[in-house]
Amino acid sequence: MAANQSKLVEVLSTISARTIERDEQKAIDRNQKAADRRRRAEDREEQLKLLSMMNEREQRNEDHKIMSMDMTNLNPMQRAYYEDLQRQILFRTTNRLP
Repeated sequence: MAANQSKLVEVLSTISARTIERDEQKAIDRNQKAADRRRRAEDREEQLKLLSMMNEREQRNEDHKIMSMDMTNLNPMQRAYYEDLQRQILFRTTNRLP
């Protein structure tokens, strides 16, 4: 009987130890997944920041072309169109109407 109780205690201890190890591994896995999600979110944020910078640079280049445009050979309708674009650019870049 004492041998059976000893064996039972040993089996329960083994099961308990395995359960603790499994719970610890689950916690490690959850922490790793959380760290991976944070890293992916940071990567997406960095990508968005770079895309925004690229878009701003492209917009500045386009604005520069429009602002530097020689309008002497344009017909009145074309001239009015580009003048309106220039006003929009000025408003956007200075936050006030010209």
